[in-house]
Amino acid sequence: MSTMHDLNYQTLVEIAGEMICVGDAVHFVFVNDSFTKNLGWSKEELLSMPFMDLLHPDDVSKTHEAVRVLEQGEELVKFTNRYKHKDGSWRHLEWYSRPIGELYYATARDVTSRLMMERQREQTLKLLEESLRISDSGYFLIDMETGNVLFSKEVLRILGMAPDVSGVTLSDVITCIHSDDVERVRSKAGSSLLQGEPFSIQSRMRYADSAQYKSMLLMGFPIFEAQKLVSVFGLMRDMTHDEATLRQEELELFARIASHDLRAPLRQISMFLDLMQLESDVFDVEPLKKYFEHVQSSVAKLKVLIQDLSRYVLAGQYNAMESVPVMDVLDQVLEDLNERIEAQQATIALPEQVPSVLATRSGLYHIFQNLISNALKFGQYTPELTISINAELQGSDHVLLSVADNGPGFAKEKADIVFEPFMQVDSRHLGGSGIGLSIVKRIVDRFHGDVWVNSSPDHGCTFFICLMLPPQ
Repeated sequence: MSTMHDLNYQTLVEIAGEMICVGDAVHFVFVNDSFTKNLGWSKEELLSMPFMDLLHPDDVSKTHEAVRVLEQGEELVKFTNRYKHKDGSWRHLEWYSRPIGELYYATARDVTSRLMMERQREQTLKLLEESLRISDSGYFLIDMETGNVLFSKEVLRILGMAPDVSGVTLSDVITCIHSDDVERVRSKAGSSLLQGEPFSIQSRMRYADSAQYKSMLLMGFPIFEAQKLVSVFGLMRDMTHDEATLRQEELELFARIASHDLRAPLRQISMFLDLMQLESDVFDVEPLKKYFEHVQSSVAKLKVLIQDLSRYVLAGQYNAMESVPVMDVLDQVLEDLNERIEAQQATIALPEQVPSVLATRSGLYHIFQNLISNALKFGQYTPELTISINAELQGSDHVLLSVADNGPGFAKEKADIVFEPFMQVDSRHLGGSGIGLSIVKRIVDRFHGDVWVNSSPDHGCTFFICLMLPPQ
């Protein structure tokens, strides 16, 4: 009976996912199959060489100290060092060990991927802080369960708070908001969060303990766990100084950071998620499968958001305007969107003739591409979707362009907010980041033009763009 029990325990140790070993102060005397799978060495190789020979040179000293702790009869908990894989790479192992007699019994876990993801996350936050600093912005995190608020260093600077302040609560933040703005902020933020949507609000906030107020743009993004709102991640920007005074080269730097440096960690996270899914079948089991799919979806959405934020910043970039043939640009946009147009069997109605406008070719392309893409996206469930593009001269120096559709439309009172970043008037989750129309407005502003929309539910919407004609 004893032999049978010993055999079962041996089998359990061999098939365990954890790396399990027994050793003395110099050698392993037993390692299970997980050791060979994680480090690439055979059992014979692992048992024949001093384990210190496998250590990263920078970790030898602290591992000697860890062995001395075990020699004194104490346990070792969450001790981390690096072991060489047979292919020459280094694997970070997290150890739990206990001395029994002259031997040390231990389990180890390969935490290389986790540490790399944590390092990427730290780098991403540093890059985010730097890009926000450039734009005179900062981030905050609200714990909805405790009411505690974490402010970044930039938010503390913008609000004139001590850099080492702690213990800030949601109630403290509300007291900083101008009394005339409190109810509006509460109502708009609360309504958006209840619907699981981000919010964007401009409000006055008190600077330090003085009677002075700064105009602040508050943007918040809800974070859910198991369909429960657990926290709100937000951005806070000082709007006191007019946006036009910001140096364009600083905005371009922000765009480069957003479009390159912030995407690199996301690519790493996405790659590790794919590897985790390939190397383990645990994510095929509910509810882990559902959680894993949510993480993958969030990474994809963040990629789109970073891309659109970059486009939004670059939309304000100065480029010399010239005479641009509208029909040439429209032809290019329709050619690029042709696959979507045909898939939805949408009808595109074009004017016979449109004059050239004073603009940039790339800017005008983005305007039409955004507006037509929006019409296709929101009209995807509209039978016989029709998108009509028209042009009408306004006096001798302007032309009024319009993009109309017979899609679902939206309430008239929402017409003033559709051009604000992150504002989406359709509650259906049809994709996108809510930045497309704000990019359109930013480009039109750069062209010294005007843009507005007319719409009503079930009667489609029409976007108007008024641009200057080239000088004769």
